Amino acid sequence: MTSDRHVPTNNPTRIEMDECATLSLSDAAIILGIHRSTASQLYRRGEFPVPVLEIGHRRRVTKIHLEKFLLAGTTETGAVDAGDGNP
Repeated sequence: MTSDRHVPTNNPTRIEMDECATLSLSDAAIILGIHRSTASQLYRRGEFPVPVLEIGHRRRVTKIHLEKFLLAGTTETGAVDAGDGNP
């Protein structure tokens, strides 16, 4: 019999509750392959590609939003601009 805390790995929308569900903005930057100062600039301009939670003085990104962004290649509001001038 399995515990309710263990979730099947075939459901990407469920979070393993034994682990932290968020990452620091710096750790999210590493995963995205950008410098942490770039991540901070994007956040300040409201252009970070996933929602950022402010908890006290800390900025956190949910793992599930980051994973969805990486899999889909889109932000919460639309497609990522590839710089080719097409929507």
